[in-house]
Amino acid sequence: MSSHTLHCMGGGGDVFNELQLKLLNGRTISIHVEPGFDVDDLEYLPGLRAVSLGNLTVLYEGLVYDVRPRRTLAVHGAAPSLTR
Repeated sequence: MSSHTLHCMGGGGDVFNELQLKLLNGRTISIHVEPGFDVDDLEYLPGLRAVSLGNLTVLYEGLVYDVRPRRTLAVHGAAPSLTR
């Protein structure tokens, strides 16, 4: 496994509210994100050593070795869906 890997759990319409960064020292930092996002919204930027989620960009120059979304609320199916 590369020391800088983007892991995506879930898929197919899963909605996540939290981005977890696992640091090289073993600690984990969580960033709460509103509105929720899908794994397709995450963009891995290997040249910059960053992960981008819309206008949130996480730079991890040697500090983070694992980035993964974490679903904190089952957003899909929790309320009636609205159609546009």
